[in-house]
Amino acid sequence: MNQPAHTRPRLIASAERELSAFFSAVAELFGPEEARLASKDWLQRLATMQSLPASPCQLRLLSINASVKLAERVSSAGFKPSVNAGLRGLRRKYAARYR
Repeated sequence: MNQPAHTRPRLIASAERELSAFFSAVAELFGPEEARLASKDWLQRLATMQSLPASPCQLRLLSINASVKLAERVSSAGFKPSVNAGLRGLRRKYAARYR
């Protein structure tokens, strides 16, 4: 991951906050197992990147991509009636934690 050494601690701290907020919101709405799986998706996406995300917006894209996989997973698992409500709640809770 090619980032200047002086920016790495700030980027790592931002990534930790982003993942923590995402994990907490998913755990609250879908339970700890889905939060674990969604976090794994988030970390796998991060691992495939050429460099650390340079901004909070790029980190947010990781969460959005992991949310898409979460929606696919819970939809196929039979959570259909509550998926839309759950994802709306995830968006609200996640946004509140990120501020």
